[in-house]
Amino acid sequence: MKKKQNNWIAAIGVGVEYYDFIIYGLMGTYLSDLFFQGDASSNRFYYFAIFSLGYIARPLGGTVFGLISDRYGRKSAFSMMMMISTCATLLIGLLPTESHWLNYSVFLLISSRILQGIAIAGELPNASIMLHETNGRDPMQQSFILIAATCGNLLALFLLSIVSTLLSKTQMIDWGWRIPFILGAVFGGVCFYVRRGLKESEEYLSVKGEIRAENFFYPLRELVTKKPVTLLFSILLSFCMANFILLFFYMPTYLSSFFSYKASEVYSFMTICLIFSAVVSWFLGKLMRKVSVVKISLITSILVLLISYPILKILLIQHKISLLCFLMTYQFFTTVIYLMTLVKLSNLFKVKVRNTSIAFCYNVGFALASTVPSILSLVIKTSQDKGILLIYLPVIAILHTLSVVVLNFNKEICR
Repeated sequence: MKKKQNNWIAAIGVGVEYYDFIIYGLMGTYLSDLFFQGDASSNRFYYFAIFSLGYIARPLGGTVFGLISDRYGRKSAFSMMMMISTCATLLIGLLPTESHWLNYSVFLLISSRILQGIAIAGELPNASIMLHETNGRDPMQQSFILIAATCGNLLALFLLSIVSTLLSKTQMIDWGWRIPFILGAVFGGVCFYVRRGLKESEEYLSVKGEIRAENFFYPLRELVTKKPVTLLFSILLSFCMANFILLFFYMPTYLSSFFSYKASEVYSFMTICLIFSAVVSWFLGKLMRKVSVVKISLITSILVLLISYPILKILLIQHKISLLCFLMTYQFFTTVIYLMTLVKLSNLFKVKVRNTSIAFCYNVGFALASTVPSILSLVIKTSQDKGILLIYLPVIAILHTLSVVVLNFNKEICR
C-alpha cells in the first residue's frame, strides 16, 4: 500500500509542476503584448527571455532542494517545492496589467518565473528518487515520472484550448489569460494537501542518522571533490537527454520555418506524440527490467544514426503523414533516452548523496542544453542547411551512449 501511495503522490506532483512551468510558455501569444509595450517582435523577445530564466535558475534550485532532500527527507523537499511553485503560479495569475503597474508586474513576473524554475528543478529528481527507493530500484516505476510529466503538458494544452475556444481574443487578453494560472494554483494546493500522506522510504530512513551527522553541504562536496568522473559524465548524460526534450519544443519553429509545415499541424501532431510517449514509456519500463540500460542505449544510438537520413527524406515529402511519422519517430527516441537517463542516474549514487548529485547534474545539463535551439536556428540560417539537426541528433545519441558506458564500467564511483 505504501508503494502505491508514494508512486501516485510523487507522480501527481510532477504533473502539476510541469503544468505550472509550461503554461507560461503556451500563453506567450496573449501575455507578451500585455506586459510589454514595444513592437510585437520585441515583446515576444522579452517575454521568452523571462521564460528562459526558469531554466537558468534550475541548477541553483536543483542543488538547494537536493541538499534539503538528502538532509531533511524527500517529503520535506516535496512540500517546500510544491508551495513555492503554487505561490509563484498564483502570483502570475493575479498580476495587474494597468500601464502604471507594469514595471512592478514585470519585476514580479521575473521573480515568479525564477521561483518556478527553482521549484521544478528539484521536483523531478526528487520524485524519481522516491520511486526508485520505495520500489526496490524497479526501473519500470520510473515510467510513472514520464507519464506524469506528459499528463501535465497535455493538461496545459487541453485547458488552454478550451479557454481560448470559449472566450474571444479580447476576453482572453482582458481577463481570460488568468484562468489557467489560477487553476494551476488550485491544482498545486490540492497536491500540497495530498502530499502530506507521503512516506519516507526505508532505504533513506536507514541512513538518516548518518546524514544528519554530516555537514549540510556534504553531498555537494562529495560529488565535486571526490567524484569528478561521475560529475562530468552525469552532466553529459543529462545534457544529451535535455537536448532531445528541448528540441521537441523547438520543432514547431524548425518545421514551420525550414520545411513550410503549418504550425497548427505541428502542434496537433505534437499532442498525439505526447500521448504516444506516455504509452511507450510504460512498455520501456518493463523492458528495462530484463535488458540493461547499456544495451538499450547502444541499440538506440545505432537506430538514430541509421534513421536520421531517411527521416529527413520523409520530411521533404511535405505531407501530413510524413510529418506525423517524423514526430512519432523523434518522440520515441526522446522517450527512450529520457527514461534511460532517469534509471541510470537513480542507480548511480549512494543514498546519502543521491538527491543532491542527481539534481545538480540533471539541471546543469538542462541549463546547458537550453541554449541549443537558438544556436541551431542561427547555424541553419547561416549555412542554409536544414538537415543539420538530423546530423546533430546522432552525435548527441552517441555521446549519451558513451556516458552510459563510462558510468557503467566505472563501478567504484557508483557506491
